[in-house]
Amino acid sequence: MIQEGFVPLIKKANGFISYNWLDTGTGDGASLSVFQDKAGADESILLAADFVRKNMSELLSQKPEVIEGPIKAYG
Repeated sequence: MIQEGFVPLIKKANGFISYNWLDTGTGDGASLSVFQDKAGADESILLAADFVRKNMSELLSQKPEVIEGPIKAYG
């Protein structure tokens, strides 16, 4: 479901660069989205919240947490 619906939706946000999902193997996970600027990241949060509310809310055991900040290193 995430591949078919969520990722194409996030790619529509202004300044999209990349999206990654980390499966912790313990039933939890984390995503990292990269955008050219904060405005695009903020737009993606709204898109993601709407998608999760409509399609994935029954799968969540806790409210998603948003952490944001600038990228300081990459390779």
